[in-house]
Amino acid sequence: MSAKSGLERNFPLMFWIQALTEVKVINVISALFLLSRGLSLSQIVLSGVVYSLVTIMFEVPSSYLADKWGRKNLLILSVLTSLVYWTLNVFARGWWLILAVGVYSLANALMSGTDEALIYDTSKELNLESNSLDKLGIYFSGQRIFKIIMPIVAVLVAKNLSDNQYIFLLLIDIVANIGALVLCLRLVEPQHFMEVETVEAGAIKDALKMFKNSPRLLGLVLNKSLMFIAVYMVWRVSSEYFTSMGVSVLMIGLMTAVMQLIIFITNQKVGKVFLNVSEEKKIDWLNWVVFGCMLVFFANNFWGKYIWISLISYVVFNAAQVTEWPLFSQLFNKVSSSYNRATTLSLANFTKSFLDIPLLLFGSFLVGMDYGYLFGLCLLIQMVVVLFFRASRDSGRQG
Repeated sequence: MSAKSGLERNFPLMFWIQALTEVKVINVISALFLLSRGLSLSQIVLSGVVYSLVTIMFEVPSSYLADKWGRKNLLILSVLTSLVYWTLNVFARGWWLILAVGVYSLANALMSGTDEALIYDTSKELNLESNSLDKLGIYFSGQRIFKIIMPIVAVLVAKNLSDNQYIFLLLIDIVANIGALVLCLRLVEPQHFMEVETVEAGAIKDALKMFKNSPRLLGLVLNKSLMFIAVYMVWRVSSEYFTSMGVSVLMIGLMTAVMQLIIFITNQKVGKVFLNVSEEKKIDWLNWVVFGCMLVFFANNFWGKYIWISLISYVVFNAAQVTEWPLFSQLFNKVSSSYNRATTLSLANFTKSFLDIPLLLFGSFLVGMDYGYLFGLCLLIQMVVVLFFRASRDSGRQG
């Protein structure tokens, strides 16, 4: 096999690695699962703080290793760590489930930035850099391909919400991750060379300097991070919230399947529509969609609680927010060098983790009082983004 064909094979391999590691079949009813294992709603939201603390400790060091030792090796280690996480969930109860979240965070820290850097550098080595947004969009759509059907599988298997049914769902993810591990072993490492003196300067120091010298880049990071946190907090309690409204578990599964199908399609097409519109403008448009639908969701919780309004607005603001991801990745990749691309991407997640801690702590307190208070916090966060952290703001400036 030629070096070129080996590199070209990275694209389908990464698509299916993403697909298999993102099966996460139990996620559609994750709140119900965690409640059945002894956690409260406040503790479920609080588990995100543990996730963020581990991210802060390992996100940048792990991606520095990806820049220095190779993306492929870190991806293999990520999948192995993910296997440990899913296995722990089979047996864990109570606070052990929150500790397992730390293992999950480590797996994601090893993957984060490394996967996108491998795709971007592969594109660059094959002289396909101009098509990198398409490649990233296709890669991100891999997260959704199994999630289109897995929500239905989850609610059919766990229709009685028994522990054995939950364990069966966890075993599906264990098998999927074993498949992802096999595919990781077949990846070809792309080139990401740098001069010796640049190595000595340190990739982490250089990436941090990039954030310091580029207010626009920092604004993009805050835009993505805050929007994600706001949507995440709603998602984290969604299955319990909808069941409390009288929505059946089967309907939750159908709703999630439709949402994943929409995300799969939009991630595939995000680089092929509105070609004359910048990535920054597209992000701003999508943020307004997220904010508008969250406003409807919030208002309906207080003044109507019409099930279909809640379900539709929830699907749209989740889908719109996730559609932004390849757009952000493209922007971050453009401003980073090959040698520290994984580190730069991970610094964006590192920043999110610092923001996570106070917001999730406050969110866990609010949800203990009422869902509406948590939703109000999420709406306020989104309002701050659309008013003060527009992606297109000063987009012509590079520093």
